Amino acid sequence: MGSWQKKAMSLKRRIRQQGRHQIWTGRVHGDGYPIIMRGGKIVFVARLLWEKRHGEVPEGRRLRKRRELCTLAKCVAPGCRGLV
Repeated sequence: MGSWQKKAMSLKRRIRQQGRHQIWTGRVHGDGYPIIMRGGKIVFVARLLWEKRHGEVPEGRRLRKRRELCTLAKCVAPGCRGLV
């Protein structure tokens, strides 16, 4: 099993499905958003999962929670995020 596969398995163990939402049960940032530590840096889990599915966020764009779909800070479902 490769390095990314091991990390993905570790992430999946910390996610609970709730309807269309994927609720993070691991560590959260002070503002309540899910994080992991990678190479001594804070990485936001929702962004990591979104980029795994869609590729990197283009320069000049930002990834934001789609409030019309989701108001749960701990939700990491890629479908609950969009580019602005």
